[in-house]
Amino acid sequence: MAENRLHIDIETLVNAFKKLPVERLNDLLDIRDSSLFSAAWVSAREEIPEGEPSTQVKEVFIAVSQATNQHEIASYVADDLELILNAHQNQNSHPFVKQLAESYAQGQFPCETNQA
Repeated sequence: MAENRLHIDIETLVNAFKKLPVERLNDLLDIRDSSLFSAAWVSAREEIPEGEPSTQVKEVFIAVSQATNQHEIASYVADDLELILNAHQNQNSHPFVKQLAESYAQGQFPCETNQA
């Protein structure tokens, strides 16, 4: 089984997390937990079948967890990356997942939707 490759800038993301105070991390979580973002995420997850597991997701979880000391953000990042990989493996071009991937490709933590 070939290892999946994530096309995201994890180093930039981890370094950005390291610079954020706890209050800002909590703000990001609050934004992320908004009903609009959460509904879009759940909808995408329901539409995309699970793919092959990736060890990279676990490695990213550990790196983000160590950078932030917040397992909730690390879990969100890992879940997002798993969703992105599943979409790629299933050749699914869900617009919300594309938005997630674009945020991570820029080394940013996605917490808002582009939906009106």
